Amino acid sequence: MAFVQRFVGAKRCGPANGAFDAKTEAGVRWYQGMRGLTVDGVVGPATWAAMGVRVGS
Repeated sequence: MAFVQRFVGAKRCGPANGAFDAKTEAGVRWYQGMRGLTVDGVVGPATWAAMGVRVGS
């Protein structure tokens, strides 16, 4: 989760500590809304893809 925290930014997620806490979830929700994604606070395939991260086997 430290990657997500750094990607979204300390302003939205707080310092990158690797914990998926309430502040990180709020930052993810903000990012999802900004990118036109479903706002659910879950870093799933669509959110990873929007971040430019390829998820797969």
